[in-house]
Amino acid sequence: MDTLTRFYRKAIWIDANPHLTQYQKDSELAELMTAMERIYKIPMLRNEQWERDNSDIISIYRKISDMRKL
Repeated sequence: MDTLTRFYRKAIWIDANPHLTQYQKDSELAELMTAMERIYKIPMLRNEQWERDNSDIISIYRKISDMRKL
């Protein structure tokens, strides 16, 4: 299993975990996104060329972001 798949599976697990408050879920998802930013060198400012070149990464990153309720 590749790293990107692991990130997504962990996000799904966090989002579905009934033992976590929404605040805890949002915090853990944000930490997951920060780890993705470091590993995949996701630019802080939107970069359309980077997004085209890394569509699979940015897709998962946005799905995780959408799981947050903040």
